[in-house]
Amino acid sequence: MSRKSPPRKSECPDEPDFEMVTDYGKSDDEYFTDSNAEDSDGNKKPERIRMYCRYTKYDVVKEAAKNYNDFKLTKKWKTDWDIAWFDGPIGVKILKDMNYNQRINHYPGIYNLARKNMLGRHLKKMKSLLPTHYNFFPRTYMLPLEYKDFREDSLCAKTTPVYILKPENSCQG
Repeated sequence: MSRKSPPRKSECPDEPDFEMVTDYGKSDDEYFTDSNAEDSDGNKKPERIRMYCRYTKYDVVKEAAKNYNDFKLTKKWKTDWDIAWFDGPIGVKILKDMNYNQRINHYPGIYNLARKNMLGRHLKKMKSLLPTHYNFFPRTYMLPLEYKDFREDSLCAKTTPVYILKPENSCQG
């Protein structure tokens, strides 16, 4: 039985009513501790990489960062952090407020490369502009828009064609 996360009030991190929900409804606070304190001998611990992960609902990200990479996790945006992890798109305000040394796991325009349908569309466009340089991928059809071309090519094929269907939007096809 899979557990569903409760719905968020808002999906956009820039909006004031955005609410963080973790994987299994656990309290988020168990991951956020003062990790730059003192060790058991009373010596100050060395400075660690700080990771801003307020907008991730996946506990595995926080566990990996804290337990395996020894990062200090923070939910405070205005503090000096090194890495930020987001589950979805990043708001413009967040991008504008970033310092030159800060890194994020997504960047603007990633949708155009990471989504299979958008990547196919861009490859086809480049192939029409530079056919000799973009001949490394199979014929691609954007259905239902190009159904007529798809149907025509499949009927004219000399052998039984094999097709790979890639659904869009997190369908994992």
